[in-house]
Amino acid sequence: SDSDLSINFEINEITKNKIISNIKVLGNDITEEFVIRNNLLFSEGDIYYDLKIQQSKDLLQSLNLFKKVSISKNENINNSSIDLTIYVEESPTGEISSGIGVGTTGSSLGFSIKEKNFLGKGLKLDTNLNIGTQQVNGYINFTDPDFFNSGNTFASSVFATKYTYD
Repeated sequence: SDSDLSINFEINEITKNKIISNIKVLGNDITEEFVIRNNLLFSEGDIYYDLKIQQSKDLLQSLNLFKKVSISKNENINNSSIDLTIYVEESPTGEISSGIGVGTTGSSLGFSIKEKNFLGKGLKLDTNLNIGTQQVNGYINFTDPDFFNSGNTFASSVFATKYTYD
């Protein structure tokens, strides 16, 4: 008996992974570009993955240096690569305060400065000086969240107090 046996093959082209060819950073007037790039999970030459893009965006947002972070892609048809543009909108990162007080132990004058993006390098600085009739004290706290690009945090503090009782 003759039987019709047919075999059909379906051939699909496998899409090649796209390579990240260029990364532009825009909107960083104060923050240096290396602070942003050090918090990316990808770089030029890496294979493009949506997950790494979203995780990098979340990391940048968690620095609390930016009001808004967006990452857009532009696919290059010629060579199957992708260009990325990272746009950040910087937020205010510093505080200055002063105060005057009078109490049973005398009067005092205080002054403090806090900055989360010192010198645009993502460094944290917290200073305080309090001058009183019986006491003078102050401190400086400094934190580098990525010490020498190691991923480790370095923190140091200096404080001083001087009592002057009459």
